[in-house]
Amino acid sequence: MRKVFIAILLLAFSTNSHPQNPSKLIDSLKQLIAAEKQDTSRAQLLLQLSKNYLESKPDTALLMAQQGLHLSKKSKFAKGEALSLKAMGAVYGVTGNYPKGLETLLQALQINESINDQRGMMLCYVTIGANYSHQKDYKQSLYYFFKARPIAETIHDDRYLMITLLNIGDTYEKLNQLDSAGFYTQLVYHQADHLNNLFIRGIALNNLGNINAKMGMDDIALAYYRHSLPDLTTENNNDALCEATFGMANLFKKANHTDSAMIYARQSLLVAARSGFTQRLLDASNFLSDLYESKKLVDSAYKYQKISITAKDSLFSQDKVKELQNLGFTEHIRQQEMTTDAVCTQVSCQEAWGRKYDLDATKPSGASVLFRSR
Repeated sequence: MRKVFIAILLLAFSTNSHPQNPSKLIDSLKQLIAAEKQDTSRAQLLLQLSKNYLESKPDTALLMAQQGLHLSKKSKFAKGEALSLKAMGAVYGVTGNYPKGLETLLQALQINESINDQRGMMLCYVTIGANYSHQKDYKQSLYYFFKARPIAETIHDDRYLMITLLNIGDTYEKLNQLDSAGFYTQLVYHQADHLNNLFIRGIALNNLGNINAKMGMDDIALAYYRHSLPDLTTENNNDALCEATFGMANLFKKANHTDSAMIYARQSLLVAARSGFTQRLLDASNFLSDLYESKKLVDSAYKYQKISITAKDSLFSQDKVKELQNLGFTEHIRQQEMTTDAVCTQVSCQEAWGRKYDLDATKPSGASVLFRSR
């Protein structure tokens, strides 16, 4: 009966479209973990706690995921092991350790494939796509987001369908395909607003700010950024909060409101430094260094330049770049082999190799997306 109770609670935590206050949720999870004796249940609760720390305290999120991995291995709980590795990979990605993140996520993906866990595979695809997006490899990120989308639709996971479509829209914005970006992001925003899902709505509002800023609609962009701040703050989404305040800093700089630009850029930098988001730290420090240099405030410009150099070295060392290239190549070959094996079970290998396949996953798979109401 206890195991059933834990399972119901985990389902509620993961699917509730109008979640409770994040701090209260974290406190509830901590109480459940303290009381739970079974390793598998403790592992699942630790992973839910890790998920709730990801955007605010990634170092704590990593610790929770590592504890979940230890318990899962101890109890030979393959699904928990895969989820733990996925959670760890997500932390490595948002904090800038891209090679370690990709390596860990690919381990999780292979475990999910071995137990045919479709939802686990979907979660890995989304997180691998995010990892590539952090690296600005947008073609690869779209490839994995579009692999996740049909699974989310098939298993009727509305929340991760919204997250996947939101990521697709964000990637199109980075590729300057703004019509596609706006379509996907508006779609998700309206659904999140209907469900009063503050977490997803806050990110969608921030992303709409990014899109409108690129379109030169600065007043509208600023309004979207401002509207995103309450949701992002309520949900402790420090990662998106860094992005929104940095977007506002850019708009104020463009409008020659230097003081406001500095205020919001420093806010982005402080949150990034406190939370450990290295790419956000790099963006904000570069911005502030250039801004202070333009004002001939040399000491301040030098101070932020030093922060920028340290962050850049952390993100883009030669060893990291080589490791990423090797991991990406190895996984590409593995995916090709899996595709070939799947085809060969239906037709002869000779026919399979003679057939031409269109593997361009960067094309949208259609405009109509249906969400089930809860």
